Amino acid sequence: MIDYNELVNKISLHEIDIDEQELLDFLKIKSRWPFVYPTTEIKSVEIITEIGAQTTNFFDISRRGAYLNYNRWYSYYEKGFTTIISNVFDLTKDLRLLEQDLIDVTGVECLCNFYMSRPGRKPSFDKHAHEYNVIVKQIYGSAMWLVGDKTFKLQPQQCIHVPANTPHAVLESDEKRLSLTINIT
Repeated sequence: MIDYNELVNKISLHEIDIDEQELLDFLKIKSRWPFVYPTTEIKSVEIITEIGAQTTNFFDISRRGAYLNYNRWYSYYEKGFTTIISNVFDLTKDLRLLEQDLIDVTGVECLCNFYMSRPGRKPSFDKHAHEYNVIVKQIYGSAMWLVGDKTFKLQPQQCIHVPANTPHAVLESDEKRLSLTINIT
């Protein structure tokens, strides 16, 4: 059985050093961001709108596949829409080391996503729950969170555990922020 307090502490020790410009540069690598990852059917990049996660029209479709159109996506980001960037463990050495530690502790590969936003729109989904555990690490910026019936501000490099089936949401964020979510099934 996984000790989530121990896992949160272990993740807290990993400093993930990535800034907004570095992440924007990663998103310009067109072939890295297909419409969906072939083996999982998970969308690589989505935005959070009033009606949920959307890919709208920021993917170009050709005979070789559908890939992120950076400029169209960026126009949504610039307006304050929160972006979900899926499957990010391969982006930096820090993330690859974290992934290996997670595999060593849990024995399974975990899904890791970034939630990237600027002020302007709602910072996350409405209150919701998952059937799996989630660990959140705030990379930069801060955000006011609701987990269960507790409200608190998550600061850069802090981590929290959201147990399976626990209602949670980001209530507000008035600055640029990047959060790492690790889904443990």
